[in-house]
Amino acid sequence: MIRNIKLNVILSIAFGSILMLLVIKAVIAYNGLQNGYTSFKEYRGLATDSNLAGLVQSNMLSMRMSVLKFINNNNQASVDEFDTRQSMMNDFLAQAKVEIQKPSRAALVSEVDAVVGVYGDSFKKVVDLFGQRSCNNIYCWLDSMQLGI
Repeated sequence: MIRNIKLNVILSIAFGSILMLLVIKAVIAYNGLQNGYTSFKEYRGLATDSNLAGLVQSNMLSMRMSVLKFINNNNQASVDEFDTRQSMMNDFLAQAKVEIQKPSRAALVSEVDAVVGVYGDSFKKVVDLFGQRSCNNIYCWLDSMQLGI
């Protein structure tokens, strides 16, 4: 049966089938590129969110270190450093609220914002309690006794 078909028909069928395979391959390649682009956009979003989370985490660590310095040394420089870090933390959290769009991560940012607010208020109470400690209590009496020892 193939022997009865003319040569130009056979060549046309072969050329058409090669073109058809080429079109199929192009469609598959285009879909692969589209999936790669979508995955890259998702990765870029995750990387941005991770960078913001890292900034928030490092600021929280610095805030905690300031609190420990204040408790150990009771100096105003630690309170000032805490206030600076807290304002930076609030800026980073505001930026995170704007940039993080995924609902599960946005809920975590809101939760962190609330906890950081409580942490700041609690530290202000600690500073006030340290300030209330006056010379009418045992600490001042012990401090004055130190000089005699």
